[in-house]
Amino acid sequence: MCSKKEEKGRLIRITLKEGRLMLDWKGVLGGRGAYICGDIGCIKGLLTKKGVQRLKKALRGSFEEDGLLQVADELRALCGR
Repeated sequence: MCSKKEEKGRLIRITLKEGRLMLDWKGVLGGRGAYICGDIGCIKGLLTKKGVQRLKKALRGSFEEDGLLQVADELRALCGR
């Protein structure tokens, strides 16, 4: 959520597939995607009201809050934080 410019391969893609948020590590899942860096500040930023709004706008869809919490937990675990 920091709008940092990075190479695509260094960012983590989040997709919305059938109303469910998913991490797309290989960048092969269909549908709209949003990219986030692995910084803990960006991961925490997803959980703010502004972060949720930005993610919904980027993905052009809505999702359950539980799905967002699950994705944030996965990101924290995989980034070692």
